[in-house]
Amino acid sequence: MTALNVANRTLAIMDNLPFLRALNNECVDLIAIDPPFAANETFTRTPRPPIGDRELAEEVALAAAHGVPHNEGRGETRVLDIWNWDEDIHPAWKMQIEDDYPSVHAVIQAVETCATENEAAYIAYMAVRLLECRRVLKPTGSIYLHCDDHANGYLRMLMDAVFGPDSFRNEVVWRRTNSKNAVTRDFGRNHDTLLRYRKTRRAVFNRDAVRQPYDASEGIPAGYRWNDHYQRHIALAPVHAPGTRHGDSGQPATFRGVAYVPPLNRHWVVPGGRMAGETTAQGWERLDAEGRMYLAENGRYPMSVRFLDEMMGVALDDVWVDVSIPSGVEDTGYATQKPLELYERIIAASSNPGDVVLDVFAGCAT
Repeated sequence: MTALNVANRTLAIMDNLPFLRALNNECVDLIAIDPPFAANETFTRTPRPPIGDRELAEEVALAAAHGVPHNEGRGETRVLDIWNWDEDIHPAWKMQIEDDYPSVHAVIQAVETCATENEAAYIAYMAVRLLECRRVLKPTGSIYLHCDDHANGYLRMLMDAVFGPDSFRNEVVWRRTNSKNAVTRDFGRNHDTLLRYRKTRRAVFNRDAVRQPYDASEGIPAGYRWNDHYQRHIALAPVHAPGTRHGDSGQPATFRGVAYVPPLNRHWVVPGGRMAGETTAQGWERLDAEGRMYLAENGRYPMSVRFLDEMMGVALDDVWVDVSIPSGVEDTGYATQKPLELYERIIAASSNPGDVVLDVFAGCAT
């Protein structure tokens, strides 16, 4: 059993708020948390490999040092996801939120009005921690919050109140590939949600780092076709974009001796970007020399050429169906464990090498 898994079991019965409050302002590049879901139940599983005597003694001692009971036996783990005001919410938390964060307090009140005590107490618990998460996040940072349909609507409101609605970037749907086929009166519940928010507009996002390979079984991607001249699959793209400009990109540009005027309410672009000090015509000339420009005999405007074998892959959208739940040696036996591949994708998309990544809920055994 790794130290991370040991930490997860102890964190399940200990408060991570003092740890968060001990961190400096704006010291974290990415936060990816998988907190409890307000499921109003206790999850139990048998860990693999079994807990040894030494590990159990370490857990008991650590729990005692923090003044909390050790709530797990040798043969199973217990994740309590049941909430109430008296046991889980310190009165000072709510008073501070009411005084200093009125929009956050309004969300808690709304959940108190329309939901259960379990959900309202849970949102208050999450609120005080998300406020700290915002404080420690760098201006270039992002936060991913993992949840499911028990409280994702309430958490979305809470995240809007804490980070601002303009900071919302994505609601990613992760479909767990172990489809549930039990006969019920409802559709099978088989997805979780990842709420992605950024601290500011400067947040890191590496879209190309998480592109997915083309699936040959699905054929050639739309827009690409075989071209005998190039002996490659190519796609053609316009060299103009919406919006008027008053500089060089809004003026006539010459290509192969012909001057072209931008279409109405559009401006010229140089695919791939301009070189320093380069005009539109010079950019097209450079691309043409590389074989990356095309002009049909009856073409109204030149076109840029993209080669399929040079493309980085399919851009990822907000529905993820290609990541499976943990299995084999990765499966530690925790009921709430999430796959490493899921968090590798988050880290690749929203951080750079050497960045600080924080998970104050210890990944629910990830």
